[in-house]
Amino acid sequence: PYMCGFEGESTEHLCARWYQTGTLYPFSRNHNMEYMRHQEPYAMGETLLQAARISLRTRYSLLKHYYSLFLRLNGTGTVFRPLFFEFPNDSKLYDHSQDYVSTQYLVGESLMVTPVLGLLASKVDAYFPQATWYDFYNGSLIKNSTQSSSVIAIHNKANEAVPIFLRGGHIVATQDVTGVNRSDDLSSNFTLIVALENTNTTIVSRSY
Repeated sequence: PYMCGFEGESTEHLCARWYQTGTLYPFSRNHNMEYMRHQEPYAMGETLLQAARISLRTRYSLLKHYYSLFLRLNGTGTVFRPLFFEFPNDSKLYDHSQDYVSTQYLVGESLMVTPVLGLLASKVDAYFPQATWYDFYNGSLIKNSTQSSSVIAIHNKANEAVPIFLRGGHIVATQDVTGVNRSDDLSSNFTLIVALENTNTTIVSRSY
């Protein structure tokens, strides 16, 4: 997407929310119109700077995971998908009166992103289809597959990382992005995050 928007001027809060979710799109860039307010991460304020920094670090830590998804699909599908692609029998995911139908999305089969999009909002009512779900960042268990689908309030500030949840039964490879300024700086070392499907514990990480 055109992070921070293209036509008209963005506020710092809106731009920060754009960075949170926009950096996880397969194609992502900041774009602006001539003579509009500058919207580079350093131009608007500390909230945007923090949001851009943590969001871009998250993107680069998952960059080779994206590569693996594109290679596996070999041009026959999309890595960026609505929830009903993975949960086609969940009728609630076809109810367009619910905000989560058009705002939540999946990266591949395993990562669910639930951005906060409301004006000056600090939480979002996120829908969790019936599966085991973990917080991607700290590994805590959100809900088990034995529990039915549910809506859970997720709190998130504009200068934090966008809420991401890892689906049980999947493995995601991430990388340390300390000192990384471009994709060529990424090493061949990975941390595998293993999300067990039937468990009451946190996810497991192993570095290689």
